[in-house]
Amino acid sequence: RVKKTITLHQQHYIEDCLKKFGLSDCKPVDTPMKASRLSAKDQPETINSAAQALYREMVGSLLYLASWTRPDIAFAVSELSRFVSNPGDAHLTAAKRVFRYLKNTKSDGITYRLDVDDFPPNTLWGFVDSDWAGCPDTRRSTSGYVFIFNGAVLSWKSKRQSSVALSTSEAEYIAGSLMVQENTYLRKLVYNLGFPQPGPTPVCADNETSIAWSEGSIGGSERAKHLDLRVHYLHEAVKAGEIVLRKVDTKLNCSDLLTKSSVPAERFAHFRRRLMGL
Repeated sequence: RVKKTITLHQQHYIEDCLKKFGLSDCKPVDTPMKASRLSAKDQPETINSAAQALYREMVGSLLYLASWTRPDIAFAVSELSRFVSNPGDAHLTAAKRVFRYLKNTKSDGITYRLDVDDFPPNTLWGFVDSDWAGCPDTRRSTSGYVFIFNGAVLSWKSKRQSSVALSTSEAEYIAGSLMVQENTYLRKLVYNLGFPQPGPTPVCADNETSIAWSEGSIGGSERAKHLDLRVHYLHEAVKAGEIVLRKVDTKLNCSDLLTKSSVPAERFAHFRRRLMGL
């Protein structure tokens, strides 16, 4: 109360998981994934029931953590979840690596505070990003967004897109449309809690073309007119004054850690601290 902060963490649960899976003495690492992406090519021809059961249990535990207090492993867990039906050795090793990362950061949690520099207290804002054709098996992109409230993340998502994007701008625009749906819900939530937002929710993005599409007329660009109408939900939200996209340098886009595994360790640590209010 004196510092006007509140912290949510799952340190005891992480320690229980490490003990449960025999990883209490594992060697810690700085990032939850290697730079290379996981692939279906590493799946065995026949299902190993014992490995499958272990893998599912590990991914289930990681999903619980990623959903509540650890946005920094959300992308890794999203990747691991694709292979629960038939994991290979590479997938099991990747799952263990996430636990090795958690051992290194087990005391970290989400810390909310009133004394923040970025925006006034009780103001919603965020980041949105995507990779492009990052999945080695389907060439689909991954959407990622975070919403920040009083110094730390309030909501986050890392999700592979349902269709193949034809360009980086298209992938970013699709990610923005997914983000807008969450923004609509969060604005209503904080309003009901007594914190009406004074203006559009500012969201930082690093793709100038997707920002221009959000502000322009629907179908006004030769490169955007083929997109499904539901994708243009982003444009409608900007027009309605619910959200505004602001340009940010890629190196400062914190949602980057929700879309790719190739974020350098130093930058990943900076993003993690920024999002979790550490």
